[in-house]
Amino acid sequence: MNLKTDKTIEISLKKHRNPIAQVDNRNLELFEQSVNKLHDFFLKGFDIKATEIEATVPKIHKNISQYHKSLEKFYCNASLNDRPEFKKIYRGLLNPYWKMGSITNRVITKPNGYDGDYMVMQYMYDNKFEGTNNFGKLLHKYVVNDRSSMSVRLRKKYFIKKINQLSDEKKDISVLAFASGGALEIYELLQTQCPLKRVILYDQDKEALDFAKERIEKVNISAEIITINENIITLLKNKGSLLDNYKFDYIYCAGLYDYLSDILALRLNKYMTKLLTKDGLYEFGNFTHFPISFFADIAADWRLILRTKDDLEKLIPQSNKQHSFFKMGDQTFCSIR
Repeated sequence: MNLKTDKTIEISLKKHRNPIAQVDNRNLELFEQSVNKLHDFFLKGFDIKATEIEATVPKIHKNISQYHKSLEKFYCNASLNDRPEFKKIYRGLLNPYWKMGSITNRVITKPNGYDGDYMVMQYMYDNKFEGTNNFGKLLHKYVVNDRSSMSVRLRKKYFIKKINQLSDEKKDISVLAFASGGALEIYELLQTQCPLKRVILYDQDKEALDFAKERIEKVNISAEIITINENIITLLKNKGSLLDNYKFDYIYCAGLYDYLSDILALRLNKYMTKLLTKDGLYEFGNFTHFPISFFADIAADWRLILRTKDDLEKLIPQSNKQHSFFKMGDQTFCSIR
Protein backbone atom coordinates (compact mmCIF):
# COMPACT_ATOMS: atom_id res chain seq x y z
CA MET A 1 0.00 0.00 0.00
CA ASN A 2 1.41 3.44 -0.92
CA LEU A 3 0.29 7.03 -1.36
CA LYS A 4 0.26 6.74 -5.13
CA THR A 5 -2.07 3.73 -5.05
CA ASP A 6 -4.39 5.46 -2.60
CA LYS A 7 -4.49 8.62 -4.73
CA THR A 8 -5.46 6.52 -7.74
CA ILE A 9 -8.34 5.00 -5.77
CA GLU A 10 -9.48 8.46 -4.67
CA ILE A 11 -9.43 9.89 -8.22
CA SER A 12 -11.27 6.82 -9.50
CA LEU A 13 -14.00 7.29 -6.90
CA LYS A 14 -14.60 10.91 -7.85
CA LYS A 15 -14.67 9.99 -11.52
CA HIS A 16 -17.27 7.24 -11.08
CA ARG A 17 -19.68 8.95 -8.71
CA ASN A 18 -23.19 9.06 -10.03
CA PRO A 19 -23.88 12.70 -11.04
CA ILE A 20 -27.62 12.02 -11.06
CA ALA A 21 -27.76 10.90 -7.42
CA GLN A 22 -29.49 13.53 -5.27
CA VAL A 23 -27.00 13.43 -2.43
CA ASP A 24 -26.76 16.09 0.30
CA ASN A 25 -23.47 17.45 -1.02
CA ARG A 26 -22.49 19.26 2.17
CA ASN A 27 -23.08 16.18 4.30
CA LEU A 28 -21.21 14.06 1.77
CA GLU A 29 -18.32 16.53 1.72
CA LEU A 30 -18.00 16.47 5.52
CA PHE A 31 -18.16 12.68 5.48
CA GLU A 32 -15.42 12.49 2.85
CA GLN A 33 -13.23 14.85 4.86
CA SER A 34 -13.58 12.56 7.88
CA VAL A 35 -12.80 9.48 5.79
CA ASN A 36 -9.63 11.18 4.57
CA LYS A 37 -8.63 11.95 8.15
CA LEU A 38 -9.05 8.29 9.14
CA HIS A 39 -7.15 7.33 6.00
CA ASP A 40 -4.27 9.63 7.01
CA PHE A 41 -4.32 8.06 10.46
CA PHE A 42 -4.06 4.60 8.89
CA LEU A 43 -1.08 5.75 6.81
CA LYS A 44 0.77 6.99 9.90
CA GLY A 45 0.39 3.63 11.62
CA PHE A 46 1.02 1.48 8.57
CA ASP A 47 4.72 0.91 9.21
CA ILE A 48 4.30 -0.22 12.80
CA LYS A 49 6.88 -2.71 14.07
CA ALA A 50 6.01 -6.11 15.50
CA THR A 51 7.43 -5.15 18.88
CA GLU A 52 5.06 -2.17 19.05
CA ILE A 53 1.78 -3.96 18.32
CA GLU A 54 0.65 -4.75 21.87
CA ALA A 55 1.45 -1.28 23.20
CA THR A 56 -0.24 0.44 20.25
CA VAL A 57 -3.60 -1.33 20.56
CA PRO A 58 -5.33 1.10 22.99
CA LYS A 59 -4.38 4.21 20.99
CA ILE A 60 -5.18 2.74 17.58
CA HIS A 61 -8.52 1.33 18.67
CA LYS A 62 -9.53 4.49 20.55
CA ASN A 63 -8.82 6.64 17.50
CA ILE A 64 -10.62 4.33 15.08
CA SER A 65 -13.68 4.38 17.34
CA GLN A 66 -13.61 8.17 17.54
CA TYR A 67 -13.31 8.57 13.77
CA HIS A 68 -16.15 6.09 13.28
CA LYS A 69 -18.40 8.05 15.65
CA SER A 70 -17.84 11.15 13.56
CA LEU A 71 -18.46 9.28 10.31
CA GLU A 72 -21.58 7.62 11.69
CA LYS A 73 -23.24 11.00 12.33
CA PHE A 74 -22.90 12.00 8.68
CA TYR A 75 -23.88 8.53 7.49
CA CYS A 76 -27.02 8.41 9.65
CA ASN A 77 -28.07 11.83 8.38
CA ALA A 78 -28.01 10.51 4.84
CA SER A 79 -31.10 8.94 3.31
CA LEU A 80 -31.17 5.20 2.64
CA ASN A 81 -30.91 5.95 -1.08
CA ASP A 82 -27.80 8.08 -0.56
CA ARG A 83 -25.91 5.73 1.74
CA PRO A 84 -24.40 3.60 -1.06
CA GLU A 85 -22.54 6.75 -2.15
CA PHE A 86 -21.11 7.13 1.34
CA LYS A 87 -20.12 3.46 1.39
CA LYS A 88 -18.35 3.82 -1.94
CA ILE A 89 -16.14 6.59 -0.55
CA TYR A 90 -15.37 4.72 2.67
CA ARG A 91 -14.64 1.39 1.00
CA GLY A 92 -12.53 2.85 -1.79
CA LEU A 93 -10.05 4.40 0.61
CA LEU A 94 -10.23 2.22 3.72
CA ASN A 95 -11.26 -1.33 2.78
CA PRO A 96 -7.85 -2.08 1.22
CA TYR A 97 -6.46 -1.61 4.73
CA TRP A 98 -9.24 -3.55 6.48
CA LYS A 99 -8.58 -6.48 4.15
CA MET A 100 -5.11 -6.80 5.68
CA GLY A 101 -6.72 -8.17 8.85
CA SER A 102 -7.89 -11.79 8.80
CA ILE A 103 -11.39 -11.32 10.25
CA THR A 104 -11.97 -7.98 8.56
CA ASN A 105 -10.98 -9.44 5.20
CA ARG A 106 -13.38 -12.34 5.70
CA VAL A 107 -16.40 -10.23 6.66
CA ILE A 108 -15.76 -7.99 3.65
CA THR A 109 -15.12 -10.69 1.04
CA LYS A 110 -17.59 -13.30 2.42
CA PRO A 111 -15.93 -16.34 0.81
CA ASN A 112 -18.73 -18.65 1.96
CA GLY A 113 -21.40 -16.25 0.73
CA TYR A 114 -22.82 -15.07 4.03
CA ASP A 115 -22.00 -12.98 7.09
CA GLY A 116 -20.60 -14.36 10.32
CA ASP A 117 -19.47 -17.74 9.02
CA TYR A 118 -17.67 -20.33 11.13
CA MET A 119 -14.22 -18.85 10.55
CA VAL A 120 -15.38 -15.39 11.59
CA MET A 121 -16.62 -16.97 14.82
CA GLN A 122 -13.36 -18.86 15.24
CA TYR A 123 -11.38 -15.64 14.91
CA MET A 124 -13.57 -14.13 17.63
CA TYR A 125 -13.01 -17.14 19.89
CA ASP A 126 -9.24 -17.09 19.35
CA ASN A 127 -8.93 -13.35 20.01
CA LYS A 128 -5.41 -13.12 18.59
CA PHE A 129 -3.46 -10.79 16.29
CA GLU A 130 -3.95 -12.16 12.76
CA GLY A 131 -3.37 -10.54 9.39
CA THR A 132 -1.10 -10.18 6.39
CA ASN A 133 1.10 -7.56 8.12
CA ASN A 134 1.49 -5.83 11.48
CA PHE A 135 -1.05 -3.13 10.71
CA GLY A 136 -3.55 -5.74 9.51
CA LYS A 137 -3.11 -7.58 12.79
CA LEU A 138 -4.07 -4.40 14.65
CA LEU A 139 -7.22 -3.99 12.53
CA HIS A 140 -8.11 -7.65 13.08
CA LYS A 141 -7.72 -7.12 16.82
CA TYR A 142 -10.01 -4.08 16.64
CA VAL A 143 -12.91 -6.38 15.71
CA VAL A 144 -12.11 -9.44 17.83
CA ASN A 145 -11.58 -7.22 20.85
CA ASP A 146 -14.93 -5.45 20.41
CA ARG A 147 -17.87 -6.05 22.78
CA SER A 148 -19.68 -7.88 19.98
CA SER A 149 -16.91 -10.48 19.85
CA MET A 150 -16.76 -10.64 23.63
CA SER A 151 -20.46 -11.55 23.63
CA VAL A 152 -19.73 -14.41 21.21
CA ARG A 153 -17.04 -15.73 23.56
CA LEU A 154 -19.41 -15.46 26.51
CA ARG A 155 -22.03 -17.65 24.87
CA LYS A 156 -19.49 -20.38 24.10
CA LYS A 157 -18.57 -20.51 27.79
CA TYR A 158 -22.24 -20.57 28.74
CA PHE A 159 -23.09 -23.52 26.47
CA ILE A 160 -20.17 -25.53 27.86
CA LYS A 161 -21.31 -24.85 31.41
CA LYS A 162 -24.96 -25.60 30.59
CA ILE A 163 -24.29 -28.89 28.84
CA ASN A 164 -22.04 -29.99 31.68
CA GLN A 165 -24.78 -29.15 34.15
CA LEU A 166 -27.43 -31.06 32.20
CA SER A 167 -25.18 -34.09 31.77
CA ASP A 168 -24.62 -34.15 35.54
CA GLU A 169 -28.39 -34.16 36.12
CA LYS A 170 -29.12 -36.76 33.46
CA LYS A 171 -26.40 -39.03 32.10
CA ASP A 172 -25.96 -39.62 28.38
CA ILE A 173 -27.97 -36.67 27.10
CA SER A 174 -28.66 -36.01 23.44
CA VAL A 175 -27.71 -32.55 22.16
CA LEU A 176 -28.51 -30.60 19.00
CA ALA A 177 -26.29 -27.69 18.03
CA PHE A 178 -28.53 -25.91 15.51
CA ALA A 179 -26.69 -23.64 13.05
CA SER A 180 -23.62 -25.11 14.70
CA GLY A 181 -20.86 -23.54 12.66
CA GLY A 182 -17.51 -24.84 13.88
CA ALA A 183 -19.05 -26.07 17.19
CA LEU A 184 -16.03 -25.14 19.28
CA GLU A 185 -18.01 -25.62 22.49
CA ILE A 186 -18.66 -29.29 21.61
CA TYR A 187 -14.99 -29.82 20.79
CA GLU A 188 -13.94 -28.37 24.16
CA LEU A 189 -16.61 -30.35 26.01
CA LEU A 190 -15.50 -33.66 24.55
CA GLN A 191 -11.91 -32.88 25.46
CA THR A 192 -13.04 -33.05 29.09
CA GLN A 193 -14.77 -36.40 28.42
CA CYS A 194 -18.22 -34.99 29.09
CA PRO A 195 -20.56 -38.04 28.95
CA LEU A 196 -22.76 -37.17 25.97
CA LYS A 197 -24.79 -39.86 24.24
CA ARG A 198 -25.36 -38.15 20.91
CA VAL A 199 -24.48 -34.80 19.38
CA ILE A 200 -26.00 -33.60 16.13
CA LEU A 201 -24.41 -30.66 14.36
CA TYR A 202 -26.84 -29.01 11.98
CA ASP A 203 -25.72 -26.33 9.52
CA GLN A 204 -26.30 -25.23 5.95
CA ASP A 205 -22.54 -24.72 5.47
CA LYS A 206 -20.89 -28.06 4.66
CA GLU A 207 -17.43 -26.56 5.04
CA ALA A 208 -18.27 -25.57 8.61
CA LEU A 209 -19.53 -29.07 9.40
CA ASP A 210 -16.44 -30.73 7.90
CA PHE A 211 -14.23 -28.39 9.93
CA ALA A 212 -16.14 -29.17 13.14
CA LYS A 213 -16.28 -32.94 12.62
CA GLU A 214 -12.60 -33.29 11.76
CA ARG A 215 -11.64 -31.46 14.93
CA ILE A 216 -14.12 -33.29 17.17
CA GLU A 217 -13.11 -36.72 15.92
CA LYS A 218 -9.61 -36.14 17.28
CA VAL A 219 -10.85 -35.94 20.88
CA ASN A 220 -14.17 -37.81 20.91
CA ILE A 221 -14.20 -41.16 22.69
CA SER A 222 -17.80 -42.27 23.15
CA ALA A 223 -20.39 -39.78 21.85
CA GLU A 224 -22.18 -40.46 18.59
CA ILE A 225 -21.47 -37.47 16.33
CA ILE A 226 -23.84 -36.81 13.44
CA THR A 227 -23.64 -33.92 10.99
CA ILE A 228 -26.65 -32.76 9.00
CA ASN A 229 -26.05 -30.42 6.10
CA GLU A 230 -29.42 -28.94 5.21
CA ASN A 231 -30.80 -25.59 4.18
CA ILE A 232 -32.57 -23.97 7.13
CA ILE A 233 -35.07 -22.15 4.96
CA THR A 234 -36.06 -25.43 3.32
CA LEU A 235 -36.57 -26.95 6.76
CA LEU A 236 -38.82 -24.06 7.80
CA LYS A 237 -40.95 -24.51 4.72
CA ASN A 238 -41.87 -27.96 6.06
CA LYS A 239 -39.97 -29.86 3.40
CA GLY A 240 -38.95 -32.54 5.88
CA SER A 241 -35.64 -33.00 7.64
CA LEU A 242 -33.35 -35.71 8.97
CA LEU A 243 -33.93 -34.09 12.37
CA ASP A 244 -37.46 -35.47 12.37
CA ASN A 245 -35.98 -38.84 13.39
CA TYR A 246 -34.57 -37.63 16.71
CA LYS A 247 -35.49 -36.22 20.13
CA PHE A 248 -33.17 -34.05 22.20
CA ASP A 249 -32.58 -33.27 25.85
CA TYR A 250 -30.94 -29.98 24.93
CA ILE A 251 -31.06 -27.83 21.80
CA TYR A 252 -29.26 -24.54 21.47
CA CYS A 253 -28.91 -21.96 18.74
CA ALA A 254 -26.90 -18.72 18.70
CA GLY A 255 -26.06 -16.45 15.78
CA LEU A 256 -29.00 -17.43 13.55
CA TYR A 257 -31.98 -15.46 14.85
CA ASP A 258 -30.08 -12.23 14.14
CA TYR A 259 -30.83 -12.89 10.46
CA LEU A 260 -34.35 -14.38 10.63
CA SER A 261 -37.61 -12.51 10.16
CA ASP A 262 -40.21 -12.76 12.94
CA ILE A 263 -42.26 -15.19 10.85
CA LEU A 264 -39.33 -17.56 10.27
CA ALA A 265 -38.14 -17.26 13.87
CA LEU A 266 -41.57 -18.18 15.25
CA ARG A 267 -41.80 -21.10 12.83
CA LEU A 268 -38.37 -22.31 13.90
CA ASN A 269 -39.34 -22.15 17.58
CA LYS A 270 -42.43 -24.25 16.93
CA TYR A 271 -40.33 -26.83 15.13
CA MET A 272 -37.52 -26.92 17.71
CA THR A 273 -39.83 -27.47 20.66
CA LYS A 274 -41.36 -30.48 18.92
CA LEU A 275 -37.91 -32.11 18.91
CA LEU A 276 -37.51 -31.93 22.69
CA THR A 277 -37.79 -34.87 25.06
CA LYS A 278 -40.32 -34.61 27.91
CA ASP A 279 -37.96 -32.59 30.10
CA GLY A 280 -35.98 -31.15 27.21
CA LEU A 281 -34.74 -27.57 26.96
CA TYR A 282 -34.34 -25.24 23.98
CA GLU A 283 -32.26 -22.07 24.25
CA PHE A 284 -31.69 -19.47 21.56
CA GLY A 285 -30.11 -16.03 21.51
CA ASN A 286 -30.39 -12.76 19.62
CA PHE A 287 -28.23 -9.68 19.75
CA THR A 288 -30.02 -6.77 21.43
CA HIS A 289 -27.19 -4.38 20.71
CA PHE A 290 -24.48 -4.72 18.06
CA PRO A 291 -21.65 -2.42 19.21
CA ILE A 292 -19.61 -2.69 16.01
CA SER A 293 -22.64 -2.25 13.73
CA PHE A 294 -21.41 0.90 11.96
CA PHE A 295 -18.16 -0.65 10.78
CA ALA A 296 -19.93 -3.90 9.92
CA ASP A 297 -22.49 -2.11 7.75
CA ILE A 298 -20.39 0.52 6.01
CA ALA A 299 -17.40 -1.72 5.28
CA ALA A 300 -19.12 -5.06 4.69
CA ASP A 301 -22.95 -4.76 4.48
CA TRP A 302 -23.13 -6.89 7.61
CA ARG A 303 -26.40 -6.13 9.38
CA LEU A 304 -28.22 -7.91 12.19
CA ILE A 305 -31.88 -7.95 13.20
CA LEU A 306 -31.67 -6.73 16.79
CA ARG A 307 -34.33 -7.81 19.31
CA THR A 308 -35.18 -6.91 22.88
CA LYS A 309 -36.75 -9.22 25.44
CA ASP A 310 -40.19 -7.92 24.40
CA ASP A 311 -39.38 -8.65 20.76
CA LEU A 312 -38.34 -12.21 21.62
CA GLU A 313 -41.50 -12.72 23.66
CA LYS A 314 -43.48 -12.41 20.43
CA LEU A 315 -41.51 -15.31 18.94
CA ILE A 316 -42.58 -17.82 21.58
CA PRO A 317 -45.29 -20.27 20.45
CA GLN A 318 -48.46 -19.93 22.55
CA SER A 319 -48.19 -23.58 23.56
CA ASN A 320 -44.82 -22.97 25.25
CA LYS A 321 -45.80 -21.18 28.44
CA GLN A 322 -42.70 -22.31 30.33
CA HIS A 323 -40.06 -19.90 29.14
CA SER A 324 -37.68 -17.34 30.61
CA PHE A 325 -35.09 -14.83 29.48
CA PHE A 326 -31.57 -13.92 30.50
CA LYS A 327 -28.90 -11.50 29.32
CA MET A 328 -25.44 -12.45 28.15
CA GLY A 329 -23.28 -9.53 27.11
CA ASP A 330 -25.11 -7.71 24.33
CA GLN A 331 -27.39 -10.69 23.65
CA THR A 332 -30.73 -11.74 25.09
CA PHE A 333 -31.38 -15.46 25.40
CA CYS A 334 -34.62 -17.37 25.80
CA SER A 335 -35.07 -20.76 27.46
CA ILE A 336 -38.11 -22.84 26.43
CA ARG A 337 -39.35 -26.11 27.90
